[in-house]
Amino acid sequence: MDDPSPSPFEVERRALDLIERLANWAGKPRARERLLRGESEQVRGRVAALEASARRASAMLPTEGPTLAGADQTPPPPLRVGPFRVEDKIGEGGMGAVYRGRRDDGLYDQTVAIKLIHAHLATRAGGAFDTERRILARLEHPNIARLIDGGVSEDGRPYFIMEFVDGRPIDEASEGMPPNARARLFIQAARAVQFAHTRLVAHADLKPGNILVDGEGRVKLLDFGIARLLGDGSHAPSEPSPLTRGFASPQRLAGLDPSIADDVFAMGKTLEQVLGGTADADSAAIARKAQASHETDRYASAAAMIDDLERWLEQRPVAAQPDRWFYRAAKFVQRRRRLVAALAIAGLAVTAAVVTAGVNGARRPRTG
Repeated sequence: MDDPSPSPFEVERRALDLIERLANWAGKPRARERLLRGESEQVRGRVAALEASARRASAMLPTEGPTLAGADQTPPPPLRVGPFRVEDKIGEGGMGAVYRGRRDDGLYDQTVAIKLIHAHLATRAGGAFDTERRILARLEHPNIARLIDGGVSEDGRPYFIMEFVDGRPIDEASEGMPPNARARLFIQAARAVQFAHTRLVAHADLKPGNILVDGEGRVKLLDFGIARLLGDGSHAPSEPSPLTRGFASPQRLAGLDPSIADDVFAMGKTLEQVLGGTADADSAAIARKAQASHETDRYASAAAMIDDLERWLEQRPVAAQPDRWFYRAAKFVQRRRRLVAALAIAGLAVTAAVVTAGVNGARRPRTG
């Protein structure tokens, strides 16, 4: 006789226990497999649901950074920085808070985003803010929020002033859209990431909350607060590296420096959320390939991922799938349905004609 199914209480207790243990083995699929082996289908399903909920929550939380004394003693922002009046807070991250600002020197009307470093980090992280300003200065792209100005406030806090983007996170903005429209939105963001990579900049914190879509459907990539200039050696081994755990690669979780491969991993996670339940076999395979555990199994660049997404949009075979003849044949039929249908009809017509001719020949009376 089969064992009775575990009670809901037992399922919840076991799933929570496993979640705590799995957190210690993030990025190690074999250890995960060992932990889940032998668990009931109900427990495995509840673990998956809890992990999905945690990923959604992590996308909405600020980037994780080092916890420092005095973090809860941040004074209010200054009334103004430069020619801008500081208004309401619109976001907060690991190193700074972002406020809406409005120009009030009488020259012209302008709304901006003002990022102020946390007061308790001014000494230790001021250099990182300088790095962010240098990075943004080299990133002139239509899908990257533009740097306008920067400096130090009267109370000694570094700041910089950014283009204000009135938009929603890309996963929210894409809700209700067909899958191809969602993919095209994502490609806008991916092209901005690829541009940053060509300027030797790794974003290091890609997630839906850092990719906004405005009312006209334009995508803007923002928050290069923990970005790295690739190969500049500015990240000391002992220096804590902020990250968003739900979108960080196993290599980032292990403490390695941000890289192009890490951005590709985060793009895969983001694509998965953007597509949601609209993903098919090919688009899901693209997202999986981008977030492979080993760097060598991922796309080599954002451009390679974009190329595969465009092939998917054109109903062509994608690199994320095994290269088999029947897969290629199926994709050919998918994108050439009219031609295949016409050939099939023509083939049937020829067959019918041959059969008719044969029947008529058989019926014709023989002479001689």
